[in-house]
Amino acid sequence: KPVEVNDEFSKKVFKDYLDRIDGGRRWITQEQLTQLAPFQTLLDDEAAAGSYQFFDKSLAILDEGIAKTKTFYQEILAKPFDFTKSEQLELDFEKKEFAKNDVELKEYWIKSLKYDVMTKLASKLRGQKDGDEKLVGKTEAELEADVRKAVLKNYDDLFKRIDKLKRSDRLSDYLNSIASLYDPHTVYFEPKDKED
Repeated sequence: KPVEVNDEFSKKVFKDYLDRIDGGRRWITQEQLTQLAPFQTLLDDEAAAGSYQFFDKSLAILDEGIAKTKTFYQEILAKPFDFTKSEQLELDFEKKEFAKNDVELKEYWIKSLKYDVMTKLASKLRGQKDGDEKLVGKTEAELEADVRKAVLKNYDDLFKRIDKLKRSDRLSDYLNSIASLYDPHTVYFEPKDKED
């Protein structure tokens, strides 16, 4: 059944693309989304015209968000966490909203990293209790510092992978947001990926 390429189609592409580039709601804020909102019903027109104005704007916003959060995680993991506070963190990304602004986005990163450290620390403490030789004799503060160092390395590795992404990788996400609306088996491949 042919899909009608109209404003409704455009809205679906807009939503799908945002989910592809920031499904975890870790990079982009609602403040930044206001810059993209005018494109919500224009993506069908851009596709017909062969224009990438929305994509270019979204890429600039995404790059800005990634650069900003790179400083967040490094700063947050530089000091121990206080696990005595009662806090909540939404782990279901389908329920999670975009942060309103940078302050709220940083707060999400603090809670998210704290959760990562806390779960890994709990595992280390269980291992210590069970007699794991590598963990016996270490204080909880030493274990927490070791865990923060390991989490920092994980995020360093993640951001290195993100930094290697090219414009064409991001363009694939955008074009697949369009193609997938036709049916779930319609996919755009970069020439190199198609060849592979």
